[in-house]
Amino acid sequence: MAKKILIPVVIILALMVPARHTALAAADAKELALQAEKKLDEGDRLANEGKLAEAAAVFQQAAELYEQALKTDPNNSSSRQNYAYSLGERGMIYVRKGQQAIKDKQYAPAADCYNAAIAAYDSALKKLPQEKNFQVNRRHCRHEWGLAQFQAKLAANGPAYPFQLNGLDGSPVGLAKMKGRVVLLEFSAGL
Repeated sequence: MAKKILIPVVIILALMVPARHTALAAADAKELALQAEKKLDEGDRLANEGKLAEAAAVFQQAAELYEQALKTDPNNSSSRQNYAYSLGERGMIYVRKGQQAIKDKQYAPAADCYNAAIAAYDSALKKLPQEKNFQVNRRHCRHEWGLAQFQAKLAANGPAYPFQLNGLDGSPVGLAKMKGRVVLLEFSAGL
């Protein structure tokens, strides 16, 4: 009879161990999330000070902490949301700086900011490829990067040469009359 009593006791103990392990895992996930939140605050502070590269590195550290927390507690929606925020904010700090540089007509620095944002969103999409906001933001950054590069090249070379050519109907067409409009020139030559 003693053997019959021991078997249920062993089974009960075996069932209690996973519950304790789950509680420890949840506590570990909570501690990781708290560390990550501190990193988010630090990243915001660095971004506000204009230290974008340092801020981006800190946001990456926060994302890594949230990723670890999610491995321990995959159903934590707060950690999942903050994980995506951490990855996306690495790009957004450069977008905000790029927008300000465009307003200030500092096109070369704006192009650099948008280029850094593209790299950040490329990295984020490797982690969360289904994230639509990252895809939209990356497309926007590529567009703005192209415009900023174009504007930087225009600013570096000065105004266009004020030439005058004959149009298709033979009348003179001068660049001075087209000021403020987009002009597309196509040159071709034949033998």
